[in-house]
Amino acid sequence: MTTLKEDLWNTLQRLTEEDFKRFQWFLKQDDIVEGISGITEARLARADRQDTVDRMVEKYCCPRALEITRKILEKISSFFFSPATERE
Repeated sequence: MTTLKEDLWNTLQRLTEEDFKRFQWFLKQDDIVEGISGITEARLARADRQDTVDRMVEKYCCPRALEITRKILEKISSFFFSPATERE
């Protein structure tokens, strides 16, 4: 059985470099999940996927890290289907 950290890492491994950058950008934002502050830019500077998972689990603990990951992935996928991207 895999751990949550492994599941998060495997999920981030599937993202393209561009989507990973978007993912990290969303992680820095406050209220990605209501009432939850983002991870500071300094903590994510030069963080690869493994480091990003570690920072998420350190800040949010396991269940919340998974919830935040799901929310960000929804936002990333909706980017491709938003009216703004259709105009480009």
